[in-house]
Amino acid sequence: MGLPARWVTDPAHQLTQNQQITALGNGVLPLQATQAIHAATRPAYLDAQGGDIRKRKHNQ
Repeated sequence: MGLPARWVTDPAHQLTQNQQITALGNGVLPLQATQAIHAATRPAYLDAQGGDIRKRKHNQ
């Protein structure tokens, strides 16, 4: 998920399961934002791997 192992689940933190779920849920937002910005700024002719779709041969 992009966070170090036991980031919120380490017993030393003494978090309840609900607190852990909340902390992990909030941690997803920066990863989602990064992906959204990347997708929005990638040129429309590039596929997810960065390949140029204009160079593909289309079956007719």
